[in-house]
Amino acid sequence: MTGYHDIRNDIENSRTILPRYNSMEGPCLYGGVLIEKLADDLEATIKAPRGLIMAKIISAVSTCLQPLLDAQTPDGRIIPSSCYFIILAKSGERKSGVESKVFQPINDFQEKLDELYVERMRIYQRDLVVFEEKEKVLKKELRRSVAKGEDSEEAERKMHGLFEDWPKCPREMQLVYTDTTSEAFIDGMSRGCKYVAIASGEGGSVLSSAVMRDYPLLNSGYGGETLKKTRKTSGSSMVVGPRITISIDAQPDVFYALLEKNGEILHSSGFLARCFMAMPTSKVGSRYYMEMEHQEGHYEEYCKRLEGYLEKFLDVLSDEGSRRVKKLSEDAKKKMISIGNAIEHEMNPGGIFHGHEEYASKLTDKILRLACLLDSFENGLDSYICVDAVDHALHLGMYFAGQHLQIFKYTTKEEKEEELLLGWINKKRQEGMRYIRKNDVRRRVPTALRSSQKLNMTLERLEVRGEVCRYMANKTECVDVMPWLLVDHLMAMSLGGSGRIY
Repeated sequence: MTGYHDIRNDIENSRTILPRYNSMEGPCLYGGVLIEKLADDLEATIKAPRGLIMAKIISAVSTCLQPLLDAQTPDGRIIPSSCYFIILAKSGERKSGVESKVFQPINDFQEKLDELYVERMRIYQRDLVVFEEKEKVLKKELRRSVAKGEDSEEAERKMHGLFEDWPKCPREMQLVYTDTTSEAFIDGMSRGCKYVAIASGEGGSVLSSAVMRDYPLLNSGYGGETLKKTRKTSGSSMVVGPRITISIDAQPDVFYALLEKNGEILHSSGFLARCFMAMPTSKVGSRYYMEMEHQEGHYEEYCKRLEGYLEKFLDVLSDEGSRRVKKLSEDAKKKMISIGNAIEHEMNPGGIFHGHEEYASKLTDKILRLACLLDSFENGLDSYICVDAVDHALHLGMYFAGQHLQIFKYTTKEEKEEELLLGWINKKRQEGMRYIRKNDVRRRVPTALRSSQKLNMTLERLEVRGEVCRYMANKTECVDVMPWLLVDHLMAMSLGGSGRIY
């Protein structure tokens, strides 16, 4: 009965197990670890919101560690350690400043890879010229032997030997992508490096780019599943065992515009549930500087650790079996089980995650991914994930969960339908339209509202709110979308002849 007692304890104490952190302001409980010390330094110097800084640091760590590590769940599943982050911050919050600082070791390594590629390509082109000349000679020899009816075995043996030494074209290794198409993204991963990041400190255009709209691809990449693109006119591209980190900072208006356009797909695809999201409190207007001692030691140590991981990058590409599986210590495993049970309980009506079940169902694994990265960065690649790392990951995970709940406040199905219809009506108002036949409304509104019954019920609720007024013009049912203005009887009735407002 021990197991039953543990589950009951997790349920009864779910709010204690899952502390809620709506802000990262104030003293940090885990200030002794390097990541938090670095965040302190960057917050003091760059003056960006801490939530933005932490997301960007963990994204960089994820980019460097994802080729080296997977995590093992308490039930034995192996999952990638990579994480997805989307941070919403207005212009002036120094998003680019944080990214350029935090991603500097990765950018420096990319320059080395580019230089190495240029040198290898030069050697390849030289070897290819030699190969092609040898091939011409052997082809002539083989052709002559065949034409004369002589034994061509020796010429064939030489040809086979030559093709054993066919020069291999070097891989062009791109670690970080911004604006790209799905085809180019998969093609780049299949030909070059399959451990990549999609990152931008000013990610408005990236967020609406072709690859970021390919939610099935991003969801598959999140799980480390095989990616494949089939083309009619050229060969297919396939990537086995990819690892993808996403780190995008965007302005809230850009994100909400995308949400208005593709919100249903974004949510139903499960992409947003896989992301850690936040809209940190702005620091604009309070970023005062004072004379202080500048601490570079933490940043130098951070760069040193990332550079060490990146040096192992090329080894992993040539040896798939070298990726480690990071396991939980016994105490950490018990903690993760309690976290999972508590999250499950809080999906019930009245719970923290009621109405956000899809997000909550992925939160436990997301916390484990964080714990894997935090422990590896602090304690090394070969250690077990300790309980302190799980606690730290829970602290961060619940902060991002709280932010997600604020960004996507739970609304009923009816409220969503009202907002969907009102969004369409607002566009018509901006176009100068006031009186619209109801049949025209039904034909032109989003597909989800085109059922007559659903549209009628939604219009009724908007009429109670004073957003619309329905009326009859002769035998034609019409809608006034600006009922607070004086009635223009001539215009209103022109849609169907004489009639009455009700």
